[in-house]
Amino acid sequence: MFTFCAKGDPVDERQIAEALRFGKHKSLEKGFQYIITLNTDDLPESVAKGVEKNILPKVLTDSDESGCLMGVYF
Repeated sequence: MFTFCAKGDPVDERQIAEALRFGKHKSLEKGFQYIITLNTDDLPESVAKGVEKNILPKVLTDSDESGCLMGVYF
């Protein structure tokens, strides 16, 4: 299992792109599902263009269970 967290410190868009590329490559190689959550303003446009076919938009919210990820509501 790989965990990547880029919260708090500024992250260069090349680092974001490489983290997404690495996660996708490893998930295909090892056969696991790769899930990443980002605020829409955290994904640079130059990176978004390269991964847009892999994005499944899901708006997460804690207002009710419909906005939870994978059916888990805390």
